[in-house]
Amino acid sequence: MSLETRIKPDSNQKISKRDIVVDGKPVGSVELSFDGNDAHIAAIQIDTDFQKQGNGTEVCIQLGEELAVSGITLNSGHNLSDAAIALWQGLVRIGRARETIRGNLLKNYD
Repeated sequence: MSLETRIKPDSNQKISKRDIVVDGKPVGSVELSFDGNDAHIAAIQIDTDFQKQGNGTEVCIQLGEELAVSGITLNSGHNLSDAAIALWQGLVRIGRARETIRGNLLKNYD
């Protein structure tokens, strides 16, 4: 699984869209919004045939690691769908995120 940039953020952009690619085939997309040193996943869309296979989890881990290099923390944000809550709870369970009062944060330390 890999992520390919469609729109790369610069100093004037607050949104980044990325294609989710599995075996060279686009199977979905992820949209991020930025606020200073925080990034929030605005939406993850994955084709039905590729759901429930860990691709959403892998997207979050890959994005979190990539953003951490630039000092940006990936956050879950608020008003999450049931699927998004389950995804972030899974990241907390495997030690890749921690729960905070503001929401979940992808772990970019250790």
